[in-house]
Amino acid sequence: MTDEFSGARQILVDISQIVRNDAKTGIQRVTRSILLHLSKNLLPGYTTRPVYAMEEECGYRYADIGLPHLSPRHAEETNKAIEVNSGDIFIGLDLQRQVVIAQKNFLQHLRKTGVKIYFVIYDLLPIQIPWGFVDGTAGMHQRWLEALVNFDGALCISKSVADEMKNWLRENFPTHEQGFRVGWFHLGADIENSIPSHGMPTDAGNLLNSLAEKPSFLMVGTIEPRKGYRQVLSAFERMWAKNIECNLAIVGKAGWKVDDLLQTLRTHPQRGHRLFWLDGISDQFLQKIYAGTTCLIAASEHEGFGLPLIEAARHNLPIIARDIPVFREVTGDHAWFFQGKEPEDIERAVSRWLQVHARGKHPRSEKMITISWEESTRQLLNNIDWPTGYQH
Repeated sequence: MTDEFSGARQILVDISQIVRNDAKTGIQRVTRSILLHLSKNLLPGYTTRPVYAMEEECGYRYADIGLPHLSPRHAEETNKAIEVNSGDIFIGLDLQRQVVIAQKNFLQHLRKTGVKIYFVIYDLLPIQIPWGFVDGTAGMHQRWLEALVNFDGALCISKSVADEMKNWLRENFPTHEQGFRVGWFHLGADIENSIPSHGMPTDAGNLLNSLAEKPSFLMVGTIEPRKGYRQVLSAFERMWAKNIECNLAIVGKAGWKVDDLLQTLRTHPQRGHRLFWLDGISDQFLQKIYAGTTCLIAASEHEGFGLPLIEAARHNLPIIARDIPVFREVTGDHAWFFQGKEPEDIERAVSRWLQVHARGKHPRSEKMITISWEESTRQLLNNIDWPTGYQH
């Protein structure tokens, strides 16, 4: 730090969704993990302050979610309106589109005060594939992007998303290209350093034993249209009909526009035998499932990053992945890739993978490059244009 920069500054981290209701999706895992590591005093001269806002009330307030690295004084100021100074940094870490849209004028006031304002971009999928989301999400996402381009920059969770954001900016706001910074970082793979949830179901041992009895394939993520669950289940039904002994384990909460699929999962004749749907399990149990299965299947047709890929690699779990650019970015050549949207495409990929795996010739995920959540946080910080004279 040079003489030009003096006095403590704040990193204001927006956690408006977690304060309201921790949805426990991948986005909330990112929010908790990055906030935890920001709070570890990675930046001399800055103190991390989680904040939140509501749609119906102007302005942000200090929040407290009990992180061990936040001082007791911060907890005492919970719900107090934020106070800012020039040189503070605001990071829209959580995803609360309605709140950002409602607080646009207040955020513009902060910027005029000298606060640098950045937003994490998880993906542009609602406007790219509106069919995969609840009606109205695409319009909301568009308005959110239109609001945030008035500030300092976007922190994208992959190079793929950053490229898409730059294209969107060029097409929609060409005059903003020079003044709006678009950077990217990768996510962390170490669940144990992401404020993990704990708890094991009473039948955990029996389930893990069932998964260990035969080749078991794992899918992780909310059950929604773009994730490929329907195609994968149909593929496994074809294999089961041919008496191919293998399990399919799904870890994910019920999503949207898939009511018929959810009903199939609940009532499937193979449920509890060769099909296992685990809804709302803890991170502690998820780690045991990563360690106790044979292979991860990442069948999503569109993705911003693919957190299960690196979490699987952390456990040396092999990966079968759909051949999309971001999965190539994340895994390199260390996954078995497939193409096609028919059940037989998955069946062919799994059957061929089993043959190659039996000879020990399958791609090895342990050779993938993965980073910790601390490294992920440092990557994020490197994309911020810090005040003149500050060196971090």
